[in-house]
Amino acid sequence: CIRDRVSTQSTGRKSKETLRRFVLNHVISNSYAAEKLPTNIISDSGDRFKIERSGDRVTVGIQLVDGSSIQSEIKSKNIIAFNGYVHIISKELMPVEMIPKTLLSIIQSNPQLSNFSSLLTSSGVHNFVFKATGEKFTIFAPTNNAVTEAVESYKTLFSSPETTALVLQYHIAVGLFHAEMLSSGLRVGTTTRADFINIHMKNGVKVLNGEAKLITSNIYANSINDGGVVHVIDKVLIPQSVLNMKK
Repeated sequence: CIRDRVSTQSTGRKSKETLRRFVLNHVISNSYAAEKLPTNIISDSGDRFKIERSGDRVTVGIQLVDGSSIQSEIKSKNIIAFNGYVHIISKELMPVEMIPKTLLSIIQSNPQLSNFSSLLTSSGVHNFVFKATGEKFTIFAPTNNAVTEAVESYKTLFSSPETTALVLQYHIAVGLFHAEMLSSGLRVGTTTRADFINIHMKNGVKVLNGEAKLITSNIYANSINDGGVVHVIDKVLIPQSVLNMKK
């Protein structure tokens, strides 16, 4: 039931507002036949849609922050009502804030992590890791300042696609590690398969490998196919295996 799905987003008065937003996302305060729908259109809830045509096929698209889109096809067009048209679509148009968040979309939508996001996509590591359906990951995402500092300090390392990819994989752990689970003395295995991240406490702050502080924690993905958590850290982690390659 759509109402049940929408209502799980919140409860009480907030749930009613969520349901209202959902309904208004399917309404446009103008009367358009399918053939006359403009390329860019805004719903009565304020979300922007892109209309695309291919022959007789018409789709309504929602662009997401990770570059992907959700497409809903108009299956039955131009059902005439006394005050406009009804078009039957193949998929509900969820308001953007209700669309499940993936690990990659969390990183890409955070301006503090744009440098890390760029490295993930340019290296291809995002395809290697984030498309493993059903797998849970924990991402230790360094801030922009941390990435800039690391690239400057390790120019040779970051000039190589191979070692860059290994550094990025070192920030990704298989499994779900909530901040509360990161206790002093814990060794967290990473997707490099050869290197671990060592957790310690320093002045009451969780520190990775003796230098990277956990500054924001427990940012959860809620996609059915892409679960996990992101923690923001203030240093880039360099795996020992990569440092050994450069000796």
